[in-house]
Amino acid sequence: MKKFLMLSLVGLLLLSLLAGGVLSSPVYAGEKILRRGGDFGADGHIDAMKSTFGRVSMPYRHVVEPLMGQRPFTYEMYPLLVVDIPTVSDDGLTYSFELKRGIKFSDGQELTSADVEYTFNTFFDPATNCLNTWMIDFILGAKEMMEGKADSLAGFKVIDDYRFEITLESPYAAFPRALANDYLGIVPKGAHSAAGDRWGIDILVGTGPYTLESFDPTTKIVFAANPNYNHNVYNGRTLKARVDKVEFYNMDENTRYLEFEVGNLDHTPLDLTMAQEYLNRPEYAENVQIENGLSQMFFVMNNSMKPFDNVKVREAVAYAFDNTKIAEIFFMNLWPVANTILPEGVPGHDDFAGYEYNPEKAKQLLAEAGYPNGIEFEMTVSGTGIAYHLLQIMQQDFAECNMFTTIDQVESGVWFDKRSTGNVQSFLGTWGPSFPNPDTFLYGFFHSSSADFLSTGHRNPEYDAKVMAARAITDPDEAQAVYNELERYLSREAFVAIPGFNQPSVFLLQSRVTDVVDGAQDGLLFAGLAD
Repeated sequence: MKKFLMLSLVGLLLLSLLAGGVLSSPVYAGEKILRRGGDFGADGHIDAMKSTFGRVSMPYRHVVEPLMGQRPFTYEMYPLLVVDIPTVSDDGLTYSFELKRGIKFSDGQELTSADVEYTFNTFFDPATNCLNTWMIDFILGAKEMMEGKADSLAGFKVIDDYRFEITLESPYAAFPRALANDYLGIVPKGAHSAAGDRWGIDILVGTGPYTLESFDPTTKIVFAANPNYNHNVYNGRTLKARVDKVEFYNMDENTRYLEFEVGNLDHTPLDLTMAQEYLNRPEYAENVQIENGLSQMFFVMNNSMKPFDNVKVREAVAYAFDNTKIAEIFFMNLWPVANTILPEGVPGHDDFAGYEYNPEKAKQLLAEAGYPNGIEFEMTVSGTGIAYHLLQIMQQDFAECNMFTTIDQVESGVWFDKRSTGNVQSFLGTWGPSFPNPDTFLYGFFHSSSADFLSTGHRNPEYDAKVMAARAITDPDEAQAVYNELERYLSREAFVAIPGFNQPSVFLLQSRVTDVVDGAQDGLLFAGLAD
C-alpha cells in the first residue's frame, strides 16, 4: 500500500470549516468518529443473509461475527468465536467445535451452541430467503431444509452449551475456511427470532466490536464501540474498537469526493475514472490506496441461449474481447488483465498468456459455427457504472468482429429478476471469494446448480462431479493439478466465460487513520484516528 499523506488533523479541520462541507467535523470534543462514504444503506437493510453485496456485509461485520476469523491480505485463518480450529473425523465428514466461554452478544446474552445451531438452521430455512446458502450447502441435511422437507439440519449436533459438531454430506477440506465468511455471521437466537422483519434495519445484535446505534437507509448507519468486546486476540494483544463511533454515509460519488477533500470523510471507494486524477494531484496522491484482491471480472455468455449454445461462438468471443486495451486505456493499469477465471494466489491458477484481439480469427470461428454473416446478441447491465462503460467499449470492438450487440441497461431490481431466472443473454460478472478458495468460483458460479440463478446456462454433469470430488482433496499439489484442469476447461476448452480483469480495491484514505491493518477481517475494523 502507498504511504499515507501526512496532513495534520488541525489543517484538515480548518480546511473543512473554510470549504463548508456537508458534514460536520469527524472528531468531536472527547469523541472520535471514523466516517466512511459509499452507497451503504441503499438496499434498505444490513442483513448479510439476504445480500451478496459488500455494501451490506461491510457494515454488518462490525456487529455480527462468523465462527472463524481471517487476517486481511495474508488470509491467515484463526479461531474467532471458537477455542481452536475444529478437528475433523478420519472420514473427513464430522467437524468438532468448542466455543470460547464468556462471549456475550451486545444485548448481554452469552453465546452458546444453541445460537450457532439456530443460525445455521436459519440460513437454510426457505422463509429466510438467504442468498448465501451455496457457501455451506454441503452440510448434511441442508438440501432437505431448502426443499422444505426438514425443519432442522441433520448434520448439526449440540453436545452442550459450548460444544457442537457439524457433519457434511461429503468431504470438503476448506470447510473451516468457509466459516470465516462475513456472510455467515452468528446471530443470537432470542433477539433474531423476536426481531422478525426489523432485523438488519433497526435491530442488529452480535458479538462484534461495535453495536448498531441507528440506521437511516437514505443517509447513514451509525455504530458505537462495544465496550465488552474482548475475545479477539492478535499477536498477544486483545483487539478492541479504537474509535467511539463508525458512521457509514450513503452518498453519491461527487459528494463523497468533496467531503473527503474537505476532511469530513476518512474513507471512500474511488471510481477508477477519478483514481488517476487523484494520483496526478500531489496533495492527494498518497491518499490513493490500492489493495490487491481476489475478485475477477469476466464476460459471461449464457450457454443455454443462442448463439452461445455453440462453443465455437464462445471461442470467437475470446478473440473479440480486447481486455488488454481496456486495462491500459480505461483502467490505466489500475485493474490488471486477468486471463484465467481463478485469480493469482488461488489453487488452480496458472500463468496462461490469454487470447490476443484478432477480428479475423473471430470471424473465421463464427463462420465455422454457421454464422458467416456474424451474430447479434444483447448485453445486460445494471446502472451506469464501470460495467456499463466497459460494455460500450466492447460493443465497438465486437462490431469489428461481426458481433453486433445492444446494451440492455436496467435498474438493479430488474437486473436481479432477469439474471436470477436465467434470462440474461450476456453480461460482465464480478465474482470473488473471501479467502483463496477455487471452489467459490468453480462451484459457486459455474456449477449446474447456478445455471439459471446466475444466467450462465452452464450444465455439465461431468464437470459438476469433478468439482465436488475436488472438495475432498487435502494434498496441495494434487489440488493444484485438479483445479487447474477445471480452470482450463472453463476458460480454454468450453469457453464458458471469458476472463477480463482482476478487481482490486481502490479507495481514498485520510492520513489520520492509523493501524489500518491490525488483524481484523476488514482492515479498518480496528483502525484508530490520530489525536
